[in-house]
Amino acid sequence: MNLMLVNGPAVEPVTLDDMKLYLRLDGDAEDALVTAMIRAGRMTVEAATHLALLEQVWRIRLDAWPAAGIVAPPIGPLRRIEAVRLVSRAGEAAALDVAGFRADAGAGMIAMPATPPQLSGGHVEIDVSVGHGVAASDVPEPLRLAVRTMVACWFDNRGEAPAPRGASLLPDAVRALLAPFRPIRLV
Repeated sequence: MNLMLVNGPAVEPVTLDDMKLYLRLDGDAEDALVTAMIRAGRMTVEAATHLALLEQVWRIRLDAWPAAGIVAPPIGPLRRIEAVRLVSRAGEAAALDVAGFRADAGAGMIAMPATPPQLSGGHVEIDVSVGHGVAASDVPEPLRLAVRTMVACWFDNRGEAPAPRGASLLPDAVRALLAPFRPIRLV
C-alpha cells in the first residue's frame, strides 16, 4: 500500500495571528518563518499521530485487491471515499462506481466489493477524504496546542545543535498532548 497526498488542507490548525500571540511577537519581521513553522508543526503532529488534522485528500495505491475486501487507510480520521480507479500497466485509468465501496468512519476502514475486478497487472487507486474537518476549530484543542508548543520550541531554539541520535524530536509536552491520539499497536 502506497500513500500520496492529492490535496492538502486549505487552512492550518493555528493562524499566524494566534501563533504570534502565543509567542508574544510584535511586528511582521518573523511572519514567514512562523508561517513555515506552523505548517511543519502540523505535519509533525500528523506524522506522530497518523491523523490528518484538517480535511485533506489522500490517494491509496493497492497493487492487489485485498483478500478480505477491507482496506485500513494508514491515515485518518476517514471521512469519505472520493474516487476509485483501476489503473492498467500502461497507465490507463478506469473509474469504478464509488457506491460499491463503503467508508466506515468509526472503524477507519473501507469495505470493498466482494467480487474484485480484473487488475491485469495494474493497480487500484482509492482517493479518500480524511481529517477532523475543514476549519481550525474542528481540530481537537490538544492537537492544536501540540502544534503551538512544537512551533514555540523550534522558535525558541533556533540555531541549536540537532538532538542526539536516538533522542526524541518531540518535546515531552508535545508527546503528552499527542498520547491520547497516537495509534495503539497490539503485538
